[in-house]
Amino acid sequence: MTQPSLADVPKAEPKAAGEAELEEHLQLILNSAVFEKTGTLRTLLTYLWEHRGQSISEYAVATEALGKKSDFEPKIDASVRVRISRLRQKLDEFYQGAGLETEIRYTIPLGGHDLRVVRLARGKEPASPKTQRPVVAMLAGLVAILALVCGLALLDNHRLRQSQGEGTATARQALPPFWQNFFSNGKPASLFVSTPTFFEFPGNNIKVRETTVNDFASGASSPLLQWLTRQWGQPKLLQNYTVASDTFAALRLVQYLQNKNVQLSVGGTAELSVESAGDRNMILIGVAGTCRQVNELLSTAPFYVKDGATHTVQNRNPLPDEPAKFDMVEESTFRSVVPGIIAVLPGSVPGTRLLVLTGFYTYPLVYSLATPSPLAAVDAAWKKAGSPRYFEAVLNSVVEASGTSVLRTSVAAIRTIEAKN
Repeated sequence: MTQPSLADVPKAEPKAAGEAELEEHLQLILNSAVFEKTGTLRTLLTYLWEHRGQSISEYAVATEALGKKSDFEPKIDASVRVRISRLRQKLDEFYQGAGLETEIRYTIPLGGHDLRVVRLARGKEPASPKTQRPVVAMLAGLVAILALVCGLALLDNHRLRQSQGEGTATARQALPPFWQNFFSNGKPASLFVSTPTFFEFPGNNIKVRETTVNDFASGASSPLLQWLTRQWGQPKLLQNYTVASDTFAALRLVQYLQNKNVQLSVGGTAELSVESAGDRNMILIGVAGTCRQVNELLSTAPFYVKDGATHTVQNRNPLPDEPAKFDMVEESTFRSVVPGIIAVLPGSVPGTRLLVLTGFYTYPLVYSLATPSPLAAVDAAWKKAGSPRYFEAVLNSVVEASGTSVLRTSVAAIRTIEAKN
């Protein structure tokens, strides 16, 4: 996918011009709730700010800002790129919330690690398309727009079903308790992977992800998208992409259940409604903040993820022994403890069931349900809670890099969900 040119983005301003204002803005970011518990990213941002306008190498960032040893090798170790990507996401989160009204923007163009300063002219339209494009692209929050093209399209559903059909009752009896509970109604299942809403401006070859908009109709309420429409014309809906963590999670789950003689039909959420699953069980995998259906299904559930706070699982009504929220914790430069949600809910058709897997990363959740040891821990927590048919659980997963390297998982909380059908 072609990215907007960044050639015309203004370089960092000289320290003599507005230095105090720029430093004040830096402190505003560092003291915000978004950066409150991100020690490594705070250090990285400060380093990039101090070296803005300079030509700094990935090696320098690693050894001077991230504490890497002198034998650091960028071609082998991707930790700098991982942290830069995380910093972009955090800056986007800040400018979606506390920094929404600020006239200064600190950005890190895709493909690099140099910090740039952009000033917004309040109440003024950009002078020309040549100068407007980079600013708009960064304001749009093109976070993770390089997500994988849906690898699920490569799955041949006919091949998945041809050997054992939809899965036999005998095979399902051999499943671990979690999966026995989910499939005990004997119904087939469909797996849906989130396809986030993008807005495509064909005449400019630009595709924008506005992270607060998860359906096309809601684009009309976004000031940013309204401004883009005035500049570039009416956009078109684009939902051809999935998030990498979701894609790998789906592939692993399909393989795991196929080996247990349980077959899944696979699709994306572009045209999905809960009712469209019909008389089938449904499994929904979606990174928090990218999937309208996930937000709808968890709108009244005890645990949920709030828009603009995708690193945190919120607790709607905490019990005496539960925290009000479960935050991501950075243990080191490239290791984090990430919360996620596993929810088994009643389906829209009586007798059917929904399995929702959501969080900042979804792969660790599938890993926990498709790997013997962590699945045994989930089963144990479920049995301790009384083996409810419908329930919701928060899992904490220790992950490295992109979230697809899982070191360990644990159940942080579990709640029974009362069925309405």
